[in-house]
Amino acid sequence: MYNYGSEAREIEYSSFEMPQSVKKLIKKHKSDAYIEAKIEAFKKKSIATLVVIAAILAVVMIREARIDQLCGQISNVEDDIYKLNAMITEREMHLSYQLDMNNIDEIAVTRLGMKKPDASQYIYIDVVKNNGGEILVDNRAGSNGFSAFVNKAKILLEYLY
Repeated sequence: MYNYGSEAREIEYSSFEMPQSVKKLIKKHKSDAYIEAKIEAFKKKSIATLVVIAAILAVVMIREARIDQLCGQISNVEDDIYKLNAMITEREMHLSYQLDMNNIDEIAVTRLGMKKPDASQYIYIDVVKNNGGEILVDNRAGSNGFSAFVNKAKILLEYLY
């Protein structure tokens, strides 16, 4: 083809146009591939999300199991404490019975064969001054000098020990 006023030949490039049906088919194929890629990406994200959720649930279940185990241990310890408190109460009652003066007198007389002291066997002490013991009356002191000295020495040793 020639342009007006020029001897140069003008080349027209003809573009190959695809038929409309082929364009639709390619577009459809591209959209199907895009949709499939999106579906695959969604599947991967869903699987990853499910794995994370399963891991979280596993951690929660493990923690719950540990909490239940510790609650069981606490319950066992509380039962032991209750039993020990009952045992302490029982032993306190037994001890108070054993420390009862009537019971002590009964055991001393029946089991050990002891007798209550006579009036001549008492030694009186005064503990008011300084919470120390001092012998006020001693009927054992002899009349002669040497036996009085020995008795005073015995009294002194008793006071020290």
